[in-house]
Amino acid sequence: TRVQNDIASGEPVTAISYASPINDENAFDLYIPLMALITYVLLCALCYGSAGEFNPEVLPEVAKWCFGTQAVEVLLLRGGFYAMEAPCAFLDLFSLTGYKYLGLCINMLVGLALSTLGHGYAAYYLAFFWTASAFGFFVLKTLSNNVPRRTA
Repeated sequence: TRVQNDIASGEPVTAISYASPINDENAFDLYIPLMALITYVLLCALCYGSAGEFNPEVLPEVAKWCFGTQAVEVLLLRGGFYAMEAPCAFLDLFSLTGYKYLGLCINMLVGLALSTLGHGYAAYYLAFFWTASAFGFFVLKTLSNNVPRRTA
């Protein structure tokens, strides 16, 4: 769980305030999501190359597409939190939604590794189901602390 700042005054708290990342080991960061995004882009290039369709323009196209879809996803989540009048930082949402690239990398690696055995599609979809379920559970549990018990 995240470490909340101590508030000594007796006034009601309107927003959750967390400790800085130096004092909180569970603070959100963008390191793992960014590295997973870069790995995903490189794995997409590998897939294009193994199919004989590699073009250097694949790298920026995939990166732009990923960044664009993630930005739309964050804006939709931010709109949902705004509708619930729940505070949530923009970069925290960007960090949380970036973890999906880790699951996508696992899916692609499983599909590539088992495609030589003839089980590429079945293994990919099995890994996809597992990683999607794990990511959904992760986001649900992580964001459950940001949703107020009573909304307007």
